[in-house]
Formats: sequence, C-alpha cells, structure tokens
Amino acid sequence: MTMDTLDYRTSMQVAALAYLRRHKEHYLGDADLLYANCVHHLCTALEVPLFLAQQLSQRAWNEFRQWQEPQWLGIDWAAEPDATVAYLIDYRNNLRFPIPLRLLPQRLLDQRPATLTQHT
Repeated sequence: MTMDTLDYRTSMQVAALAYLRRHKEHYLGDADLLYANCVHHLCTALEVPLFLAQQLSQRAWNEFRQWQEPQWLGIDWAAEPDATVAYLIDYRNNLRFPIPLRLLPQRLLDQRPATLTQHT
C-alpha cells in the first residue's frame, strides 16, 4: 500500500468514527442499525466502495466501543414494586428528579428489574 492509500483509509476511518460519535444518541437501543447507517453514510456521502466501507466502519466501531464516556444519568426505580414514580439521577450535579412511570416509554419500563415488575 502506498502512503496515499493509507491516508485515504485513515481519513475515511476517522470520518466513520465521527459519524458514530455524532449519531450514537439516535440509536441508543440498536447498535446494529448505527453500524449499518455508518456503512451507508460512507458509501453514499463519501463514495467509499462497500467492501472498504464495511472494513473501515468495523475498525471505527472497535475504536468507538473502546472509548467510553462517563455515564452522567441513571434511573432509580424505587424499592416498592407498586411505586408510581422513578427517579432520574444526575450524577454530575448529585440531583434526583421524580418522574411518573406513566410518562416513561414502554421500552424503558421493560428494562426494570424483574422483582419490581411482578405487581405492575
């Protein structure tokens, strides 16, 4: 491989990594879709051949998964199985905010521990 080829691959991998970081919040529950859209972005927007886009996206994905941001928010489901609120926890500012369970999406409610979902 020539130096130009390495520069091209490196710059396209950096573009893939930037895409993953920029769009990670859009695909919180579907990492496969984020990866597929990254490949699609390289192919359509940057005109990278499909085989190369898949390779570069995989390398960017591996790098992306190693880079972990600290988690600033959490959920406290409360100890009572019949609780009607959960608490959103802001770890950065050490604050708790009560949120009625009826306002939370079902997909999030399905992630509650099994001991809390027996009576709801």
